[in-house]
Amino acid sequence: MKLSLPCCVVIIIVLALLAACYAYPDEMDNLHIYGDIYGFDTAALETVPARSLPPDSCLPDEAPVAEMPADTHPPAYLTAMNRALGWIREINPDPQVGSVGGEWAVIAFARAGVDDDAWFQKYLASLDDALTGYGGRIERMTDYARITLALTALGLDASDHNGHDFTAPLRIFTPHEDRAHYNRAINADIFALIALDSNLYDGDRTAYIEAILAAEAPDGGWGLSGNATPEITAMAITALAPYYDTDGYVRAAIGRAIQLIGGRQMRDAESNAQMIVALSALGRDAGAFVHVLLTFQDPETGAFKRGESLNMMATEQAAYALAAYYRFLSGENRLYDMSDALSFGG
Repeated sequence: MKLSLPCCVVIIIVLALLAACYAYPDEMDNLHIYGDIYGFDTAALETVPARSLPPDSCLPDEAPVAEMPADTHPPAYLTAMNRALGWIREINPDPQVGSVGGEWAVIAFARAGVDDDAWFQKYLASLDDALTGYGGRIERMTDYARITLALTALGLDASDHNGHDFTAPLRIFTPHEDRAHYNRAINADIFALIALDSNLYDGDRTAYIEAILAAEAPDGGWGLSGNATPEITAMAITALAPYYDTDGYVRAAIGRAIQLIGGRQMRDAESNAQMIVALSALGRDAGAFVHVLLTFQDPETGAFKRGESLNMMATEQAAYALAAYYRFLSGENRLYDMSDALSFGG
């Protein structure tokens, strides 16, 4: 049977569109599919050329998640989360104050619902040592933000912990030019806002929001040096997420970032992890990024890799990102909304 020319054209167009939807990252065209499927209004935004998408990004945001029958294995992401947590616990039996092997690990365990009292107590003992000068220095804004998040995740009041107020250095916004040089990067503002919002601590949220918006790169997104990077952009989205529905400027900035970053393939575990946290905070299904994140997990140890090597930072970020995804699917508070934190030690 012969097909007429118009019929052939229609068929070719349909096949091309289907191919675009299921293509691998480098084969995507400039359709802005990503912003549409996650429910962001990008029509009024200036066009930012799409780059590449994770293979599963064409799944609609509202696609139902299949419920697992009681007698089957848990979903792959839960198995991956539990294996990552197990590796962290094995490699790091004594968590210490710090950006690796400390607060992020505590947050991952607590927000995943793991109540390991003895291990948490070791972290709190390390914090007491740090405060007396024996366990390191606490001086950066990001230090105070991390500690605030860890304590709050444990159900403790970071504004009054053993007589110390860890929120105090974050409460009043200080212009960048008046800060110490190590507190001038945008991540200081990002995590100050996240920490203040973790349990409605007192603080100048408006100033932090304005500082983050002012640091937006010309084409959208955020970075430490002015040029947008996926990881920092995702962190900024996470900080601004609570204001997405009420602040038009925030909504537009997040829309631009989603167009920019959503079209890139995340090439490391950390960037995928931060996108999972960000989308989960916005109430969007980050399943496509979960799919890519799991490709960085070592099948033997359960740790996550940076390059070819097992890496604690990558594993911690993957663990709390998977906890964020679990919380999203379970209808629980977002990762950093810790008003539901388990009661520990208080």
